[in-house]
Amino acid sequence: MAKLSQRLTLALFFSALAFGVGCSDDPDNGENELNNQNNQTNQNNDNQNNGEEPQSCDVTSWECDEFVDGPQLNERRHGHQSVVFDNGEVLLLGGLARQADSPASGTTNTWEVFDTEADEVVADDDIPEQRQEASVIQLDNGSVLAIAGRSGNVQLASAAHFDPDSLEWTSLPHMNDQYDHATHLPDNRAVALGASSSGGDQSSITGQVFDPALFEWSSIESIDLDHGQLHNLVSEATPDNELFVVFTHPIDTPDGNDPDLFYFSVSAILYNFEDGTYDELETFEHIGVSLDEMDAAISTTLTYLPDSDTILTQLRTRDDEGAEGPVLAYLFDPASGTLEEQYERDPSPGRVRQVLPGDEIIYASSAQVQLYDVETDTWRAFTSFPEGIYYSSMELLPDCRLFVSGERTLDLSDAELREVDTGYCLPAE
Repeated sequence: MAKLSQRLTLALFFSALAFGVGCSDDPDNGENELNNQNNQTNQNNDNQNNGEEPQSCDVTSWECDEFVDGPQLNERRHGHQSVVFDNGEVLLLGGLARQADSPASGTTNTWEVFDTEADEVVADDDIPEQRQEASVIQLDNGSVLAIAGRSGNVQLASAAHFDPDSLEWTSLPHMNDQYDHATHLPDNRAVALGASSSGGDQSSITGQVFDPALFEWSSIESIDLDHGQLHNLVSEATPDNELFVVFTHPIDTPDGNDPDLFYFSVSAILYNFEDGTYDELETFEHIGVSLDEMDAAISTTLTYLPDSDTILTQLRTRDDEGAEGPVLAYLFDPASGTLEEQYERDPSPGRVRQVLPGDEIIYASSAQVQLYDVETDTWRAFTSFPEGIYYSSMELLPDCRLFVSGERTLDLSDAELREVDTGYCLPAE
């Protein structure tokens, strides 16, 4: 049974002085790089806002005027996902858990609900399965799906459903394969996609759709591509229920390039999974790496921008020696079918992000927190965030505070001095 404390009834007076955030990087390894997730999760909170209009906050500036520390979480987790509910409570789940007496991390099967008004954890318990890098989707009724991901190095074919009223998780029927990524559709279904190769130049994109009304999975119309083996597949839904899908695939060594390196392209398609048709979009980039760096050479995140109905694609690159390279961004407009270069930025602005009203995006890393205005293509730093926090999740609360959860590393040589903290960013008056 979940451990419950007395719940407080929230009087939802929307103050112009409120924000709530959470984000992450793992200081020890790349496990929570969240390749191709977007995090998903939060990457799924960046979806079409469950078909509703984006929140409107009476805030004069999204500058972080003040950062207020909150309490520690019950679990020493990082690289986790989060979802915010209408009452301002935040569900934090999965990720990597660090033992108090060791710097080592392992996949956790725990969750907790944090009350951002009472500033305390009001419920916690176990998820049916250890899970990190899952696709976390909030359905229209507020309930939550945790789909796929992995447990350690094992890719999962399972999914679970969380009811915020009963505070209970229910295991869903297993999917028929291990899929890479799941996306929330405008019609409130969820679609999970994966790629397979039949050898040579042939590959396929397959998947299943979860219908919450029926509580079951059904297979979609797969497609065959002449791209060889596909890697790093991610997707995002368009307003027309199609899927914008990005993936990497091998190519022949371009003329004049190093023949000892392995070259691949980053490509995109617009996929109608209902009838199994697709349109090829242009290729983003070609990149050369050593063969053992193939999967680590690039990671992709897709961010849906509700005000403009566009999708921002970020490619985080590494060079042929594995060092982190620049972040390349492209903007896809489903209405016109155009894919245009948006920016190139080095160093990376951070892996964790939160979309704000007006299609502005906050990016967070352990070194910096920045705000990006998509329309004007401009950046500015949030200067009040404390140093030394490896952000895991970031959520905009109903009262317009930005809620943060992340691991604060006080001393990298001493595991006892690592804490998982929460905090709130307050906008300028």
